[in-house]
Amino acid sequence: MFVVSDRALAKKCGDDPGDNAAVAAARGQVATDCPCDSFTNHGQFVKCAAQVANDRAGSNALPKSCKGAVVKKLSQSVSHPVRLADSPGVSQP
Repeated sequence: MFVVSDRALAKKCGDDPGDNAAVAAARGQVATDCPCDSFTNHGQFVKCAAQVANDRAGSNALPKSCKGAVVKKLSQSVSHPVRLADSPGVSQP
């Protein structure tokens, strides 16, 4: 008997052609909804970005597998998030 785990079958962000566009759109919404100057620390900004990713995934505007791709780059940033909204999506670490 051959058993395949759910994890092995799970899609990764970037597997589908629309993933990069969905990540870019989510980052664009983060730039709009989470302006840097409205937070007193970086953690609050990251929390806002994560909420945007969760909301978009909940409405199927962002694949659930891509939530991390939206937040990871922004959480590691030291630059303004508006500039990051223009960066390529999934291929970036």
